[in-house]
Amino acid sequence: MKYHRLLPEQFETLHKEFATFLAANGIDKSKWDVIKQEEDVLMNSYLDAFSDVVWEKILEQCDYLEFSDARHFFLFHCQKEQMQTFVIKVAQACPDLNTEAGGQWLDRHWQTDAVEILEGQKAYSKERAAVLYDFLRKGAVITKGVRYKAFKSYFSNSAK
Repeated sequence: MKYHRLLPEQFETLHKEFATFLAANGIDKSKWDVIKQEEDVLMNSYLDAFSDVVWEKILEQCDYLEFSDARHFFLFHCQKEQMQTFVIKVAQACPDLNTEAGGQWLDRHWQTDAVEILEGQKAYSKERAAVLYDFLRKGAVITKGVRYKAFKSYFSNSAK
């Protein structure tokens, strides 16, 4: 197994897709019921294989990730060959960035000396999907890139 197995709730949400996956492997409902009752190893291999398929699709479609802690925002644009990054680092004397007050503080102070903004890029050190999966396992979340695009737009326009 390349990734981790989906949770039971996730299998329930994806029950139609899982049924299609089983059908593509020549397994109908009655055969699946028998496998679940009598063949744990085979059942687990199908659950694991489907989980990997789902994770591959999620990671393939992932364009932006964000991670934050009390004093940092990490904004990632996950391109095909490399990752573009903004790191927003704030002074210790501010509210936790993960709170509404911290977000408001950052909105008011992001252009001051209390906030350091770094921009960079880096080629993937291993397969793109593996890098993104590691980030997700460490707490990053997939986004539509609103924050990343706002910073990119600002810095693109200010450099002219």
